[in-house]
Amino acid sequence: MIQTEQFLKEETWRYFWHPVCTLKELRDANTDGRGNRKFVQLLGEELVVAETSNGVIALNDRCPHRSASLSLGWVEDDCIRCAYHGWKYNSDGQCVEIPAAPDLPIPPNALTKKYDVQVMYNLVWVRLEQGVDIPIPDFPDYDDPEMKLVYYPTYEWKTSAARRLENFVDLQHFAWVHDGTLGDRNFPEYPVPQVDQSQGQLRWLYRPYENTRTDGANQNVVERSEYVITMPFNVQLSIYSTNSNRTGLWMISSPMDSGNCRNFTYISRNHFDDEDQVHIDFDTKVYQEDLPVIESQKPREIPNPTQEISIPQDKVLIFYRRWLKEMSNASEKGHEELQVAWSKERCETKAANNDKNVN
Repeated sequence: MIQTEQFLKEETWRYFWHPVCTLKELRDANTDGRGNRKFVQLLGEELVVAETSNGVIALNDRCPHRSASLSLGWVEDDCIRCAYHGWKYNSDGQCVEIPAAPDLPIPPNALTKKYDVQVMYNLVWVRLEQGVDIPIPDFPDYDDPEMKLVYYPTYEWKTSAARRLENFVDLQHFAWVHDGTLGDRNFPEYPVPQVDQSQGQLRWLYRPYENTRTDGANQNVVERSEYVITMPFNVQLSIYSTNSNRTGLWMISSPMDSGNCRNFTYISRNHFDDEDQVHIDFDTKVYQEDLPVIESQKPREIPNPTQEISIPQDKVLIFYRRWLKEMSNASEKGHEELQVAWSKERCETKAANNDKNVN
């Protein structure tokens, strides 16, 4: 097995918003009628998310009394009641009641950490650390009346969020992993795209060689595909077919920890005459083809550049890894430096001269 030191500092991603569950998953977790609350993991942290009358909250899952999981408790009076000894915590994580000692002043350190939460696109987003002004990624198709949406069921993979995103945008593997699904082994060539980088996004246009790619479930010939990565782990794909159909995929990989991710996907389309399940089934087939290959990658995290080999066709991944590394390094210097690194624009011609330095 490859021995590697940590190339990317996982602490960097604590300043970004990540989805931890869908709003439906949170509500479906209420199987006992004791309130909407759910255990989730993000960047190695164990959290409980709960829905109160004032909105969704996120707290560290540990009760500081005797370290029981708060997610085993229930929602009561817009607070979370611990199932072990009944200590009750408000939306700020402060203990407000100790049933065994109602007259005892509550210790000031009887609190559990609170995290920032937003609900957007019917996803529950959490940010573990403040200090950097980086918004939740845009999803234009969500409010577009010309696009029909279907949510693909949430799934977990035994790989890092960065590896999962790379798999999504690495078109070289289509001919081999997805022969007959997305690609054709008789046409393995892959044109090198031009990549634009600015304001937290990598953008590029892919035009497949003639008759070498279809749009998926409908098997229409693809005219072009437009990709947008919003750093660090979000990608928007828009597929334009020669018959004027447009299909979109919006995927966010959420880092549960350094080697495991939880993935959230919306499928959008401008044609309404087919069934949602057709698109879900097609994506399931694609993901099943990917899964054994991706989970075989070692290490699960992005390694040091010396431990993998790149060619010019890896340009998108080279740009992506370089940017992740720049943000990782900047986060050690402070919030302002990370903000600048995230906002950085890059001239491709100049960057190409340094491609050999970062895989």
